[in-house]
Amino acid sequence: MSKNPIKLIGTETEFLLLNNEGFLADTADTIIKNSKNDGTIVEESTHNVVEINSIPAISITELKKNLRNQFIKLDTISTSIGIRAIPISQLDPSILRLRKNSLRYRTNALVFGEKKINLYNAMCGTHVHIDKAKTEKRVIDQFNLLQSLYPSFAFNATSPYLKGNNSYNSCRVQHWQKTVFSSTPLHGRLSPYANSIKNIKSQKEKCLASWLSKAGKNPELKKVFDGTNTYWGPTRIQKKTIETRASDSNILSCTVAEAALKKGINELILTQDLDVVISKKHGYFCTNNSSITLPSYETLLFLEEQAVRFGLKSKMVYAYLHYLIDLAEKGLSDEDSKALNIYKAMLKYKKNLSDTLQSFAKRKKLPKNGKIDAHGASNIYLYMYDIHKRDIQGEDISAVLTE
Repeated sequence: MSKNPIKLIGTETEFLLLNNEGFLADTADTIIKNSKNDGTIVEESTHNVVEINSIPAISITELKKNLRNQFIKLDTISTSIGIRAIPISQLDPSILRLRKNSLRYRTNALVFGEKKINLYNAMCGTHVHIDKAKTEKRVIDQFNLLQSLYPSFAFNATSPYLKGNNSYNSCRVQHWQKTVFSSTPLHGRLSPYANSIKNIKSQKEKCLASWLSKAGKNPELKKVFDGTNTYWGPTRIQKKTIETRASDSNILSCTVAEAALKKGINELILTQDLDVVISKKHGYFCTNNSSITLPSYETLLFLEEQAVRFGLKSKMVYAYLHYLIDLAEKGLSDEDSKALNIYKAMLKYKKNLSDTLQSFAKRKKLPKNGKIDAHGASNIYLYMYDIHKRDIQGEDISAVLTE
């Protein structure tokens, strides 16, 4: 058996900033400069969003403890100035205040165009980082494995609306893939499985060359862009970690569950020294004593479409995610596997928080002709804040899935 399990895991979570009435607030700098910020609350590309970078942890239990303290600290700082920081994308059609003092942000806005950059910045996400394995073969195995876990975004969906519009269970993933990157798919779509580090480096080089060709001839651009920060797809290899980035921002319990899912399955293949095989048959995936067979790339695209539209109500998405939960538990300690309980509750009810928010909106008769305005969104934000607050205080919030 391999003796090289994952050592550290960490997360990034983006928070939308709102005033006490549930309307956008541009107070990111005030929060970041607060003396209580230990440096883990950082800026994003707008003045309406901050990000929490977790302290790298050895176990899921340690990660949850650290993140709870960090989420509470952000809440304490925010509420002291009349602001609510909520892990959710921008649901309403208001205009964000973009950061324009950064060459990188200005260039991204130039390449995307005004409409797409506003949509891009409206999306708040959860990113999970895991330590890379020691050998090239295992790094490729990890990369492909994490690619195969992409449909787990169905657990974390919190965007039944985006910029006022609705037609999907996960508007964030839908518009990320099909709108923001519609004309630049190389930079944002799910890439095929990799067969070597050289293959991944080649993709990075293509992304960088493509982005620079669209951005103009400013020689300073090469100082702020590279092959990593010109690719925004679901999985990317960093210097020390592999990062997954498809999930919506979500409450503490769901953020930790996402980390547990990915850590557990990665631990399983590393500690049991399983071969990683890619299926050639649509809809087929399995695990045995010697190998794990991942769904084909075409199957992942099908699961993406199903998860975006139907969430956990899709039979194939439900079956695949149920299978993944079972796998993850085998790679986690009994204590760490408790983090998966919120996902198990979602499977039980076949509902995620996007469903819960949509149900709330309908009960309150907030949508108007299928759209949500700033007033309607403010009600949803405050409802989500209540769930978030109860969650960081340690309450089991799975009951909201039945509301």
